[in-house]
Amino acid sequence: MLVGLKTVQRLHRGILWGRYSIRPLNVADQRSFHAFDTLKFVRGLEAAGWTPVEANSIMRTVHDVFTKTNERNARQFVSREQQERAIYQQKVDFAHLRSDLQSIEREEMTVLHTELERLSTDVERLRTSFEDRIHTLLADARLKMLTERIHNRDEASAQDLEVREVSARVHTEASHLRMQFASLKSQTLQWLLGIITGSGALLLAYLRLLL
Repeated sequence: MLVGLKTVQRLHRGILWGRYSIRPLNVADQRSFHAFDTLKFVRGLEAAGWTPVEANSIMRTVHDVFTKTNERNARQFVSREQQERAIYQQKVDFAHLRSDLQSIEREEMTVLHTELERLSTDVERLRTSFEDRIHTLLADARLKMLTERIHNRDEASAQDLEVREVSARVHTEASHLRMQFASLKSQTLQWLLGIITGSGALLLAYLRLLL
């Protein structure tokens, strides 16, 4: 027989008020569940105000819930022996895992050491090659600078000689020009003197005519 809404509410209030001690079964309860006194439980419900029909219905409902709970817990719980066996197996697995990790770590360290040695050798070879290349470039640069310096020195000497030759020609031409200018100046002065003298003679002749 199903329990009505009011019945469920009354049962809930009874549980809250501490009239009934209903709790899930633990391992010890599983061993003593066969001693569950259903009659005492029903009488307790009747004493709390439940009708006999309601009390029996509640008792069967609680009994079914406890039975199913015990069956489910029985499937989930493991024995102490199984638990110890599982713990031992976990320890063995952990030991194997630690051994494997240590082996992998040693192998990785060996590989890493070999790789570091190879990289060190490559770096040393590159450093030597780089130094040789730098020395070669510096030697080429010095040779090029020396060649350019010698070439510039030769060009400077040639330019100095050319400048001297040009300077000598300039001095010669300047001397010629000075001589020509002096001659032209003398001729100009003579020409001016002749003009002045002629002009003076003409002026005197004109004055005589006037007088």
